[in-house]
Amino acid sequence: MVVPTVAAITLLGGFLRFYNLGRESLWLDEGTSIWIAHLNWHSLWKLLSTSEANMAPYYLLLHFWILCGDSEAIARSLSALAGTATIAVVFLLGQRMFNARAALIASFLLALNTFHIRYSQEARGYSLAALLTAVSCLFLVRAIQRESRFDWLCYVLVSALSVYAHFFAALVIAAQWISFVALPPRSIRWRQLALCVGAVALLCTPLAVYVLFVDHATHLDWIPRPSLQALYSLFDEFAGPDKRLLIAFYGLTSLAGMIWGLREWRRPKDALGRWHFVLVTSWFFFPILLTFVVSQWSPLFVDRFLLVSLPALALLAAFGLSRVCPGVEAVLLLAIVLLWQCRVLKTYESVQVKEDWRGSSAYILSQETPADALVFYEPGCQREFAYYARREGRTAEIGTILEANFQAPRQDGPLPTDLPRRFPRVWLIQTHLFKQELQDKGAAIRAFLARQYRSATKESFRGVEVYLYSAGPERSVHP
Repeated sequence: MVVPTVAAITLLGGFLRFYNLGRESLWLDEGTSIWIAHLNWHSLWKLLSTSEANMAPYYLLLHFWILCGDSEAIARSLSALAGTATIAVVFLLGQRMFNARAALIASFLLALNTFHIRYSQEARGYSLAALLTAVSCLFLVRAIQRESRFDWLCYVLVSALSVYAHFFAALVIAAQWISFVALPPRSIRWRQLALCVGAVALLCTPLAVYVLFVDHATHLDWIPRPSLQALYSLFDEFAGPDKRLLIAFYGLTSLAGMIWGLREWRRPKDALGRWHFVLVTSWFFFPILLTFVVSQWSPLFVDRFLLVSLPALALLAAFGLSRVCPGVEAVLLLAIVLLWQCRVLKTYESVQVKEDWRGSSAYILSQETPADALVFYEPGCQREFAYYARREGRTAEIGTILEANFQAPRQDGPLPTDLPRRFPRVWLIQTHLFKQELQDKGAAIRAFLARQYRSATKESFRGVEVYLYSAGPERSVHP
């Protein structure tokens, strides 16, 4: 009965992750993923070794994945597949650490979790990192339970791979090592354990060197310093949209799991029971709390970066529910959660969350000519526009792309002053103006173009603003 139930839960989770994959446009980061995946091997290796080492395994997989096509749905299906596989891995992990009932509950909760669904439908490496960290925990539990060299080898390789898949996976690996303090001292081969920990650290050394000496994290300067509200908002996101009942459910069941685990701290039924509880608890709390504390000096606290901790929340809540409600009560409570989640999923499905580069690009391509100039204030946005231009077969017809420059010496503005003489029309495409500095520079570009051109129009799309500046025949141009 367990196997068909797990299969049904996994199929349900897979359906929710693959459903309407191409509904939304690519957004800025997804366009970057597809652009990187299209690079040749030399350019790809150079980029991964100099500026994009984070998510390297995902980019390599996507490089081959898009050989089947690079539509929004196909590009995102790699993440959807990883997200679906995580559901089955969470069941296997829960079964080994707790029991089949808790494992089924954990996989069920993860299958319906809208935060996990959201990032399983994005052409980024977050769901792959969550899968690899869950697999790492599974091999660790198996290795300690069975003392198998094969499991230890798999643990070392998967753990190192997970860190390369996303830097924040290193926090999960660190949480695993912290949990070793709860291992029964006489039943573990500590020398073998130490060798495996050292092997993981050694394999991750090139990445540590990259973080310390190559990557200066300038691409993270958009992250604000988090407040306690941000910490609450993270749990809010983990529960899903329209979430008061779900926050209460996860909060109470997780609290029950922690209380139950603490009750059995001194007298676990088996030698490893205490460690399993500590492993799941540290897996969930350590990455979140450490990131929050470090972010008070160097902001890194972003909800999607912490997706690696979400499987632990499902396991912790399932552990608590299976202990507090071991019988029919648990089934009834899960039925209520399912009904509420159906309402939540309906709400989630109706909410558009990504930037509308499909619509904005179609609008520009319908009116743009090769004589025009295009200014992308966020340089990476050229990739999204180029993607949709290529999909429309218009790559050779787009106008000249200019880059605004605020640092050039002896220049009267962010763009050349003879624009109207060279280009009768200029398109300005702006997005991601979430910092005051970016807003000020965007306003400076608009003011500069308004002085140079006779007329301007504006069209707004979700997350994207498109301005068209025209010189007109009556405009006198001064060099």
